[in-house]
Amino acid sequence: MPAHKFDAAHAHRLDDPDRARFQDPAVLIRDLGVCPGMVCVDIGAGTGFCSQPLADAVGPTGHVYALDIHPEMVARLAARFSGAANVSVRRSEESRLPLADGTADLALLVNVFHELADPAAILAEVRRVLRPDGRLAVLDWAKVAKEGQPGPPVAHRVAAEDAAAAIAAAGFRASPVEEPAFPYHYLLVASRCP
Repeated sequence: MPAHKFDAAHAHRLDDPDRARFQDPAVLIRDLGVCPGMVCVDIGAGTGFCSQPLADAVGPTGHVYALDIHPEMVARLAARFSGAANVSVRRSEESRLPLADGTADLALLVNVFHELADPAAILAEVRRVLRPDGRLAVLDWAKVAKEGQPGPPVAHRVAAEDAAAAIAAAGFRASPVEEPAFPYHYLLVASRCP
């Protein structure tokens, strides 16, 4: 699979207000049924575009782990969430998540899957940190060329079918979720196989 890494020098793009027009985190959180008390992991959290609405949704009884591999992003996240009691910011490695086994109800990868050099390694880690009834959600760029679309070049993207196959090979049952609010993306939601 292709592995294209986001350049942290372009972090300002992650918080562009236009992004919510085609990738509204509130819609994603609603579709995933995130609710108070849940523990969520935002893998590849970037600037916290999804971490903040996740923290709002889980409330004071829940928790969000905002993880990123880029030191610059971790610094931005730490500044954004300083003083937030329900958000922990941690630097991760692509193939190792700094969390205990069975920590989370939900692991979220938004615009990250196409950047993974070894999807099997991170998916094994996701499986490890999820509770037995935990879910994985992957929202990533569709491998379809549309005029004027944002995002990485189509050649750097991973087709939904290929992502679903990798997720299944890691011991999950993945289902696509149709969401018109994400015209440039696919959404896969997966649960752990017994």
